[in-house]
Amino acid sequence: MQQVAPSATSNNALTAILLEVVSEKTGYPAEMLELNMDMEADLGIDSIKRVEIFGALTAQYPEMSGIDPNELTELRTLGEIVTFVSGKSGASQVAAPATTPTPAQNNGSSASVDTSNLKAALLEVVSEKTGYPAEMLELGMDMEADLGIDSIKRVEIFGALTTQYPDMTGIDPNELTELRTLGEIVDFVGSRIKKKSTVV
Repeated sequence: MQQVAPSATSNNALTAILLEVVSEKTGYPAEMLELNMDMEADLGIDSIKRVEIFGALTAQYPEMSGIDPNELTELRTLGEIVTFVSGKSGASQVAAPATTPTPAQNNGSSASVDTSNLKAALLEVVSEKTGYPAEMLELGMDMEADLGIDSIKRVEIFGALTTQYPDMTGIDPNELTELRTLGEIVDFVGSRIKKKSTVV
């Protein structure tokens, strides 16, 4: 199974920029950094610093602009970021994505999709990230107004949710940023998964 490899030049450029940005944000000299370093364990990069690094990286490496930073939150090492980003930017040049993100539309119910696992996973993740007991959470709650979830915590929640609920992997977390309540997330993800299973 061979993937279309992006050119070595663009890979080297990306690696150089990444090391420079990580060096600037962490204080470690660029020449000390290695691609197999774990961002959290080896470099102490927390989720907030990670967001800053991806932002600076996108600014310096325009090929990244079409990539959702939320997808990068799952990656652990610097090397994984280089591979992922170069693979994505390479793929976008070879084949344009067939699907265009559309605003969340719930036509009909997503009854054929079992959302009970999704609800449980979402409430568990939100409880873990906010400190509120899961049994106190309700789907009608507004993430920002009721639970104080800011955009950074939202990224963390979507990342953890994707890990716990693999059916979400094809969904662009940017589309979820428009949703306000926990219930809207369940409906939106449920309808997307239903659409995916019908299309395939």
